[in-house]
Amino acid sequence: KPREWVYGRSIQRGHVRAILAPGAAGKTILSIGEALAMATGRNLLGQEVPDGPKRVWLWNLEDDGEELARIIQAACKHWSIGPEHIRDRLFVDSALEGAILKLATSTAAEGLVINRPLVTGLTDELIERGIDYLHVDPFVSSHAANENDNMEIDTIAKEWALVAKNAKCGIGLAHHVSKAGAVEVTALSGRGAVALINACRSVLVLNRMGEDEAKRYGIEDEKRRRYFRTYDDKNNRAPPSDKSDWYTMASVSLGNGVDDDGDNMGV
Repeated sequence: KPREWVYGRSIQRGHVRAILAPGAAGKTILSIGEALAMATGRNLLGQEVPDGPKRVWLWNLEDDGEELARIIQAACKHWSIGPEHIRDRLFVDSALEGAILKLATSTAAEGLVINRPLVTGLTDELIERGIDYLHVDPFVSSHAANENDNMEIDTIAKEWALVAKNAKCGIGLAHHVSKAGAVEVTALSGRGAVALINACRSVLVLNRMGEDEAKRYGIEDEKRRRYFRTYDDKNNRAPPSDKSDWYTMASVSLGNGVDDDGDNMGV
């Protein structure tokens, strides 16, 4: 049968993808933009949503609920998305609010141990909610194993793949890079063991706009940090900048201030 796509040609049902980016490159706001596109069924970021709106679960392991609410509400304000557009289709959890997610642990005494009750419970919950896509951010916080051990990380990544297959949903694992700066981020830039990248169906890579790219496109140097580009480095190795998908960060005021416009959030 044909492959079942959840979002464009980026997220596939029953498979895992990784999202690699240096810090503050736009990884979180891009993931929330994708989630809202899927939940509404709208082409918000240049990707079609096959067969209409989807049910999406964002599980963040490093931001608290209030900060996630600010980012989501800013994006909803930017795209004129109301509660009625995403009700019962967008689920959000935060480890800082108590929703801890540890798929595996590793100790010197016992080695790597998969948390079977969690895997079973998560799979059942994904099926019960009818989730089409689960996004976990970041991957390193979803386990307590040695991130440099290829055998352990391979086992954990394969466990995520089994969850995706058994729950018939796509799963995204956000991952930090080991080094950033002027160096081009590729699939091999992920921190820790390369086994995670090898186990993923696709690897979406984010890169900030460089000085040469800004000059080529006539963008002032101080504004270039608003732009970043993405490409699938697993299926399409490092295309040139004019073949990547470009995004720009917009600043949205939440209007939640007392004497001013309040918080300004990136979208």
